[in-house]
Amino acid sequence: MDLRRVGQVAGIAGAVLWLGMLTTGFIVIAVLSSSPTLKAPILALYRDDGVVFAEIRACPGDGVRTFYVDQAYSRWSVLAASSSTAPTRIRLFEVPAGWILEGRDPLLSHPELHRAGTYLIWLRTRGDDQAAFAFDTPQLDATTRDLVLTTTGRDRDDNDPAAAPMPRPDFERRAELYCEEHHG
Repeated sequence: MDLRRVGQVAGIAGAVLWLGMLTTGFIVIAVLSSSPTLKAPILALYRDDGVVFAEIRACPGDGVRTFYVDQAYSRWSVLAASSSTAPTRIRLFEVPAGWILEGRDPLLSHPELHRAGTYLIWLRTRGDDQAAFAFDTPQLDATTRDLVLTTTGRDRDDNDPAAAPMPRPDFERRAELYCEEHHG
């Protein structure tokens, strides 16, 4: 048997195997990124008297497991210390009772939103719903308790999930419909 021929066959087999694994990986990524549970409309932000709050409408029987605000290589995040603590509102940069602070500097040591900053806010529930959107402070400045910033369900040009202002009742209705359709 010619060793050169064996090498060619092995090389072709390796290339076919590699191409198959690559294709499978792309399919898995496409399916996961199109999953509605990755873009759950259950999270909103708003300002009230200068303080920024995250409003969470997790589906019945579910609760928040992880919550974070991210800017580039800096992250302020909190984790639920137990499954019994499930706030429906988080004041940004204040650790809810029964939660643990974690993250990466400098947002940990000086937690604040800067005027020129673009941020990503994200949460994951115990039931694996995920809600996230990118925002900047001028978008947030336009919000009130009755007009919240929330996901549009589409992506921005940089592939981060987009956000837009929405009346609070519309946000609550979207969250309720999402829960009925996906957790009904």
